[in-house]
Formats: sequence, C-alpha cells, structure tokens
Amino acid sequence: MGIELIQQNHPKSQDAENVSRQQEGIAIAFPEEVERAQVALNSKEVPEPESFSTIDKTTLDIARRDLHHACELLFSNSSEASVNIDNHLQAERVLNGLELPIKNRVVIIGEPIARGGYGAVFNAEIVSRDGQREPCAIKFSRVYDRTMQYAYEDNTPQEDVYAQNARQLIREAAILREMTRCYSDSSAFPQYIDAQFVPNPDNTDLRVAVLVMENVEGMNLHDVIDHEMDLRKDPEAVYEISIEICNALQALHEAGFAHSDIKPSNICLRFSDGIVKVLDFGLASYLGGQKNDEDDAVVYKLNIDGLNGGTRGYQPSKDIEPSIQRDIYSIGRTMQAMLFGNMEIYTSNLMQDIVDKGGLSPELRELYEMTLRMTDENSEMRPSLAEVIEKVQELWQPIKDAKELEKQKRPSLGFIDIVE
Repeated sequence: MGIELIQQNHPKSQDAENVSRQQEGIAIAFPEEVERAQVALNSKEVPEPESFSTIDKTTLDIARRDLHHACELLFSNSSEASVNIDNHLQAERVLNGLELPIKNRVVIIGEPIARGGYGAVFNAEIVSRDGQREPCAIKFSRVYDRTMQYAYEDNTPQEDVYAQNARQLIREAAILREMTRCYSDSSAFPQYIDAQFVPNPDNTDLRVAVLVMENVEGMNLHDVIDHEMDLRKDPEAVYEISIEICNALQALHEAGFAHSDIKPSNICLRFSDGIVKVLDFGLASYLGGQKNDEDDAVVYKLNIDGLNGGTRGYQPSKDIEPSIQRDIYSIGRTMQAMLFGNMEIYTSNLMQDIVDKGGLSPELRELYEMTLRMTDENSEMRPSLAEVIEKVQELWQPIKDAKELEKQKRPSLGFIDIVE
C-alpha cells in the first residue's frame, strides 16, 4: 500500500495551499527591492527592473492597474469569513487571462486555487522571452501603502497590518528562494521562480506583493485523512509520509529556518509522483532572529515580540518564539492526525482511549508513543528531530522487510511478475 495506493484512490484536488495568514513580524525582502524601496521613500518615481525597458509602458500600467483593482475586490472585507462573493467573482474575471509582467517574464493568470484573509493563490503560466510556457502558481498580497511597510503592528491602523502581510509574502518568497538555491535537487518544497513589489501606476505608494512559484498539483494531507477517516489501516503510508515530512523539516532547520505552521493542510502529496511537499511558508522565520547575508540577497529583521502564529491544535501553548522544538511539536500533532483523524484539539485521554480499545495496530503503537514525547508541552522533554527520524526509520524497517519478503514469494510467469 503506501503513498502510491493513496494516489490511485483519490481524485485530483486543487486545494493544495492554505493561504490564510496570521500576523507575525519579520521583514524580508530582496536587496534590489530594498534598494528600490529606499529610493522610493524619497521620490514618487519607482525605479523599474532593467528587463522592463523593452515592455511598452502603457501595457505595463494597464496590467498593474488591473492587478490592483482585482486585489482591492478580493480583499474588500477585512475578515475572511465575510467574503463578498460578487466582488470575488468580479476579481476573478479581471485576473483570468491577465498578462502580468514580472521582471524579465510575463505571467498569464488563470483560475483561483485558494484565498485567505491576507493572500490569494491562482493557477498561472509563466512565459519566458523565447515564448516557452510553463505552469506555475502566483500568490498576491492585499494592497498596502509602502510608507507603512516597516511599521510595527501593535496599536497601529489596519493599513499597517496589511503592509506587514505583504512583507510576510516577500519573506516567504525569500525563504523559498533560499531553499531552492541551497537544495536545488530537493523536491520537498515548492520551487521559487520570482517575486516583486508591484506598484499602482496611479499612486506608487500603493503596492501588491507578488510571489511566483511552482504549482504543486496534489491532495493535501488533511483531505487525504478526511477521505480515509484516518490512515491507521495503512502503516506503510503513515511511516512514509512521516519520514518525508521530518526530512524536509530537517533540511529547513539546517538552512536556518523554522516553518511555524506545520499541519496536514500544509502537507501535499503530489499527483505526478507521490512526492510529499511542505507548503505555505508565510509564517516561516529565520531561527537566529536576524540575518544579513550580502552574498545571498536576503535581509531579515527581528520578530515582533508577542506574536505567536500557527494553527490552533498544532502549536504548543507555551512556545511563543519560532523554534525547531516548536516545529517538532507540530510534526507530532500531524502524525497523530494520520493515526486518529483530523481533530481541532487533541487530548491524550481521547487518543489513549482509542489505543486501549485496540484501535491502533501494534505496528503503530510505538509511533504513537513517540508522538506523545514530541507533543510534550515542556519543549525540553521533546526529542530532537534526528532522534525522531532514527526512530521512525527503525519502526518502518520491519514493514518494508515484510513487504519485500512477500514480493519475493510471489509466483512468476517468465519475466512478468504477477502484481497485486
């Protein structure tokens, strides 16, 4: 069984990313964007990337106007729960087919994938200068005022919060760019393509942050669990998905980042090959708190004190700052969701009751015990990620050995094995 069987049994889902955001305060930008922002602080003129020199200014302005108009419609309500459907549909009509220049290429926007309170994701195609088209995803922030870009959120107007949200999207772009550069052979994360602050030609103080990245077509783990109720009957899939999540987070931590929002809906099983992808880096942050890397073109500012992002039920109540141990807690909760089904709040009594009634196979009981250690409210009691990986591999090995032995016992007709 395992991931391959899950692929066969589930229809395609476009709900690959949850783009809802909570406010957290790390400012991230690329040096060229920082330089342009600094110039713009003293001038109404916005320096354009060199690659725009061959694009007709009228065409460029029209595309940017349409983007800003659509984003105003998409986020016409401050609350995600109070979406104006008519405005949303109108925004989709404006964006569908829009050819948006992003630095040295054009992105043709398609159908929506997901929308949250602070960002929206659309299917798209990216067109290079030689006319080649490739599928991608494009993510937009709310419209924000660039003069508020570096304001703190405490006791500030709503516009300041929108600027913070735009900074989060550019921070996400910077982290994906870093992971794509450092782990180019890794498919555990969406691949970064491009990012930019897009000004409104009628008021260059107003911007939309845009991120162009790989479009991961697959089903998120939350939907897989809902479809299966849980994955207890497929220990192989549980171990395979668990180890891939852990390996991905280990690479992220080694690069100096914490994800801060690991949960089933941010884990995607790609349709094409079953690869597990970790999504949504909107709350990810630099573990050191601050980094200025001149060679790598990423600028980080300190977190805003007192802001604790993440999703209820998947974050510890006592860990405020982003950390490796906080991510380990979230991984443990995600593994428990595979064992017991999606629940908003997990209690040890509820899970133990299921275990005591024989609801968990012997192959998964030790894994469950490991998740209890991973989700201890005392961060010092949690195992390291290396320890978790070692234990998961140890528990998974007998299952793999049994599968290989069963395969060897199958009768064969010449060179053609009889398959299940």
